[in-house]
Amino acid sequence: MRSEVEISDIELARLCSKGSKEGQRMLYDKYAAYLYTLCCRYVSDKSMAQDLMHDSMIKIFGAIRQWRPTGTLKGWMARVTLNLILDHLRREKSIIMEDFSTIETPAEEVDIEQVKSLSFDEILSLMERLSPMKRVVFNLYYVENCTHREIASMLGIKEKTSSSILFKARTDLMNIIKYNK
Repeated sequence: MRSEVEISDIELARLCSKGSKEGQRMLYDKYAAYLYTLCCRYVSDKSMAQDLMHDSMIKIFGAIRQWRPTGTLKGWMARVTLNLILDHLRREKSIIMEDFSTIETPAEEVDIEQVKSLSFDEILSLMERLSPMKRVVFNLYYVENCTHREIASMLGIKEKTSSSILFKARTDLMNIIKYNK
């Protein structure tokens, strides 16, 4: 077998679709950390994030034949994982509709240098302080680059509700950074 460095995603997918344990190990080694980080953005319990990452890898191995090289394998795997995470949050009723109808006063602007000085782990920790619904919408919009229409479709809410939740998530984050850092 070729060196792991030489094997492309297309080749890895081909190996995995044939049930190659070595191909699965290489795919796991290449993407597990990325998928775990994705899970941590949505689930604050690290053990649950690890379980979700493993579950997503199992699902990916079972569905790898569905991936088409018109998009990146990493992107396809992230979408499979994200769908699994959202299913988990719905099943656990972690995504609870709060009253998003009232308009809050925006937080004072945060010094951008204060935000730039935060590490990834610090930002992740601050995001964990958001309600699950706010964290999900914030991640879908800013990290996954989903539109409000896509978010609304994924979560079964209205586009305006998605926009309102995002506004409140940003306001909460600004207040957390400004007053609780």
